[in-house]
Amino acid sequence: MDSTAFELVTPEKILLGLDVRMVVMPGSVGRFGVLPRHAPMLATLQHGVVDIYEKTTSSRSHRILIDDGIADVDGSHCLLLASRAEVLDKSRKGEVTAKRDSAKRRGLDQDVAFLDKVLALL
Repeated sequence: MDSTAFELVTPEKILLGLDVRMVVMPGSVGRFGVLPRHAPMLATLQHGVVDIYEKTTSSRSHRILIDDGIADVDGSHCLLLASRAEVLDKSRKGEVTAKRDSAKRRGLDQDVAFLDKVLALL
């Protein structure tokens, strides 16, 4: 089975790096998917959910909320640079709540708004 190397990077860290079967992203003109051997492209991304399908499974393996970003795609690699990103996993609800409370105490209104959206999706 073909795969594409996928990497999601935020200003703080490399959030995810793995071989995928498909990635579906919220482009500025609508959602689009990236498969192996995709034509080279550079796309702007808007706030929304990124769905990731790993090479080893037939179902969606990860959901990640991004604020906005850029995707750089070629035939074998997809790099997603996001200003903010959080993995949507119910087991992380306590961690996300703590991050939101910390951001609120520090007056980081944009972070609070983003984390509120993450919590609403959990």
